[in-house]
Amino acid sequence: MIERRAIFCIVSLVLAGCAAQRPEQQTPLGPVPPGVVVDLQESNYTIVASTPEDLLAGLRASPGGQWFQHRWHLYWRYSYGPVERPSPRPGSVTDPPCGIRDPRLTLTFTQIVPVWEAPAEADPALVEAWDTFTDAIRLHGEGHRDVAVDAIREISRIASTATSLSLIHISEPTRPY
Repeated sequence: MIERRAIFCIVSLVLAGCAAQRPEQQTPLGPVPPGVVVDLQESNYTIVASTPEDLLAGLRASPGGQWFQHRWHLYWRYSYGPVERPSPRPGSVTDPPCGIRDPRLTLTFTQIVPVWEAPAEADPALVEAWDTFTDAIRLHGEGHRDVAVDAIREISRIASTATSLSLIHISEPTRPY
């Protein structure tokens, strides 16, 4: 009874992950703007198990208490100074206008996926369910990755056209002293 329940739990997770089929390969990112670096990483933790119950126990004992994780971090640096754009105030002290120059953005996307090296005597149905489960994790992670890449594309677009700041605005006090 416990074995069936363990298999049912894994199969339920697979179905919940909407993994109707195995991805043959990761979906391509598409182009990223100049100055943008996308670093995709996968980290794994190993589960040692020979039964479905041990497999579930290994998942429950995973690092951080989550069976899988998807994390992304955006880092950016830029220079600030005169830019080659039409001046909103020709002849002013901010002609040429100042703005963000040379934005450099880095997206680091990491997904943490469990790995199970099935023993030779493992039930083939359980091995197949596990493979489908981890494929679903990776497919789900691609959705998180795509959101992160869309975000960095938008930040890059905004940074490459930003002209709202000027040296005058920076030197003006925001409150009386």
